[in-house]
Amino acid sequence: MRVESNKPCKSGGWFHALDSRPVTLPPKVDRAPRINASRMLADWGRTNSLERLREFAEKLGVQLFALMALGCTWAQPYNAWAFPMFDGRGCMVGIRLRSENGHKWAVAGSRQGIFVPQCDRKPRVYLTEGPTDTAAVISLGMFAIGRPSCQCGAIDVAATLETFGAREAVIVADNDRPGLEGAQRLADALPVPCCIYLPPTKDVREFTRLGGTRQMIENTIDGCRWQQPKNLCKSEI
Repeated sequence: MRVESNKPCKSGGWFHALDSRPVTLPPKVDRAPRINASRMLADWGRTNSLERLREFAEKLGVQLFALMALGCTWAQPYNAWAFPMFDGRGCMVGIRLRSENGHKWAVAGSRQGIFVPQCDRKPRVYLTEGPTDTAAVISLGMFAIGRPSCQCGAIDVAATLETFGAREAVIVADNDRPGLEGAQRLADALPVPCCIYLPPTKDVREFTRLGGTRQMIENTIDGCRWQQPKNLCKSEI
């Protein structure tokens, strides 16, 4: 989804054919989730171990409280860590899964959404890519919302910023071409002033693992170019 092709997908990213056979796209389906995500997470959470979650946080290089704020829990049926996804109205619409070796997918029947922590909100919101980068920013004492990828989630993010009454946003891009291009597209869709922050490492989680601090990020942001909202309608996002 991060690599461009000649077949853009409406939900974000690009389609890639793996061979020369004709490509038949699936019919458009209802975006409503087909699972009860909150019930599934609650069921899995009853058998969870706080110590195991702490070990996962240490492995990622993030704080335990950040994973808890994101609703992270161990999904025994999938042998993976689970993160709830939300739409722009705050409704839980799906579950992102992450195996111990870093493989990512979603529970069948999920609708793609964003990662929104249950913690104190702040006027400046950091917009990251994926739940673990979101946890890294939260670990530094900042408020963050995560997109499912660098090409998706703009509509849900924009709606959430308006609901939260955010005053400004900092888009934290992965340090590669798809990350930067996706960050600029998101900037053009936001309803608040924003800037793009590019960490000096592969991504912001690696930055924090190597000792990066909140002050370092804020010092860099002071010199960034800020963009004013373009007030686009949803059909243009």
